[in-house]
Amino acid sequence: MILCLGLSLRQASFNVRLARAAATLVREAGAGAEPVALRDLGIPPYDADVEATLGIPAPVHDLAERVRSARGVIIAFPEYNRAMAGVAKNAIDWLSRVRPYVFEGKPALLLSASSGRGAGAAALATSRPILEHVDAVVYAETFGLARAKEAFDEAGVIADPETAVRLRAVIAGWLASLPS
Repeated sequence: MILCLGLSLRQASFNVRLARAAATLVREAGAGAEPVALRDLGIPPYDADVEATLGIPAPVHDLAERVRSARGVIIAFPEYNRAMAGVAKNAIDWLSRVRPYVFEGKPALLLSASSGRGAGAAALATSRPILEHVDAVVYAETFGLARAKEAFDEAGVIADPETAVRLRAVIAGWLASLPS
């Protein structure tokens, strides 16, 4: 099973749509996929005092188990102010507190969708070193989706055939790289 995370809280998030589109392409390639939206998980802001007094919240343990049991993770990162969104970093920060390490050796493919022309390049650039720091095995190629407001049709499918082919190729390459 491939876990496809859309790390956004926004109801109409482009990155949640991108994670769902990726899950569809993973299934078309013959693998199982589970799309998950951060907004549905209820993960609170990281607070070391909360962790010290109450422990790690149940939603974090739930996500940690999903990551651990997945063959690999595809993560779609929103971008704000030339970096990955704070809520995405918060989720990773919480997951980094769970032992044994959640991301250790976990294959990861990074995606980002942006309403502008930058295609989430800054989110992709800032998320890579953080995931590598928590021991994920980050695939060399990434996928950025520019002008995401116009990119999806009503069914959530990427409308531009060339863009869809490019995403399909990135996912196929990543899937082929996964350990058996």
